[in-house]
Amino acid sequence: MKKIALLLVVVFMIMPIISVAGAEDLDYSIQMPISDYICNRYDSIANLSYKENNIQKIQTAKGIRFMTIENLMLESEIHLLQIIPENVKYKEYHLSIDYSEPTIVGNQATIWASVVCNFNYEETPDIPSEYGVIYRFDLNRSISGKWEIIDRSYPTLFDKAFWKESVPNLFDAIQKNAELNTTSSYIESDEVRYMLNHSNSDNIRASHSYTSTARSNAATTALNYVSPTNNTWNSNGYSYSYPSGYSQSSLDCTNYVSFCLNYGGGIPEDSTGSDKWKRGTYNWYNVDGLYSYFKKAKNNTEKGFYGTTYYSGSNYPSSTVRATTAASDIIQFSSISDTDWTHSAIVTYKSSSNDVYVCMHDCYSYYSQCSLSSFYASEYPSSGTRYIRFMQITGYYD
Repeated sequence: MKKIALLLVVVFMIMPIISVAGAEDLDYSIQMPISDYICNRYDSIANLSYKENNIQKIQTAKGIRFMTIENLMLESEIHLLQIIPENVKYKEYHLSIDYSEPTIVGNQATIWASVVCNFNYEETPDIPSEYGVIYRFDLNRSISGKWEIIDRSYPTLFDKAFWKESVPNLFDAIQKNAELNTTSSYIESDEVRYMLNHSNSDNIRASHSYTSTARSNAATTALNYVSPTNNTWNSNGYSYSYPSGYSQSSLDCTNYVSFCLNYGGGIPEDSTGSDKWKRGTYNWYNVDGLYSYFKKAKNNTEKGFYGTTYYSGSNYPSSTVRATTAASDIIQFSSISDTDWTHSAIVTYKSSSNDVYVCMHDCYSYYSQCSLSSFYASEYPSSGTRYIRFMQITGYYD
């Protein structure tokens, strides 16, 4: 994919630097409405203060419709982040926007953009975080010659949760915004449910315990391999630079977690029996497959890792539960049901106040040490179906 080249610096409330890359011969009027849209969105999220994208300057009906929908979505997301007990405002952030060469047909244009945000939370200013996501933007040129966004792709989990199965439309955006803005609580401690998997660990003596050093090594590996090298991407998603033999083009969230446990944490692949955990197998790259393998009783002939599921429920767990969370614990999510799970992440850091940070991969987005509470609130809104569970490995057979 051919790229373009431009540097743009903008100063906001918390002083981010925004850089935009692209080709000098590009009609910059195509990029600028996208840059304005993105800068407004991230400034709102960084400050947890909803700032409406200005629709007064938009001239076309399609442009007004698009921005009205986007403002409703942004207002909903900011509300969900505001009710989190933790402080997830940014102390500072830097935006990099990398554009593809646009496809222009008459007064219509399509362009892809990779947006990478490097930031530090106010609560934990010394912890560097990063978030990348790939968007497709469709634009229309008005009679006056001004390019306006009329549609985009919806790659994030928040996008998917907001729209469910519906095609983006103004009526559903208004309805969903009203539902989400009535949400007033996030953690409900009286509904916390522990699911201790005693069959996995109570009567088993592992040949190897999963040590704190191994956990730290797995978390370090997660940090070292979460970002695509040189922001390598195209319309099919990001390309992550794994060591030889670990790459996977799709279903990468659980593949990434398994890679961290094996390559960093030193847990050996399991090629024994019919239920294996090794590269390319269902248990290695599938969310439910990994959990099924994790729960299966292990012994000297059934090799592999085991541990406890110390929380599973729809509400975000209390600080008491999170106090037991450790580096390289596995976090899984579902927007379908508590028997069909859809996403995996790995813990890389926990603050002294038990705020949990995770790294994760997806095809069109990635997160490095983002706040788990903010991710769960925005990507899995409480008005919809959502589940979260915490898994901790305690040992393994080799």
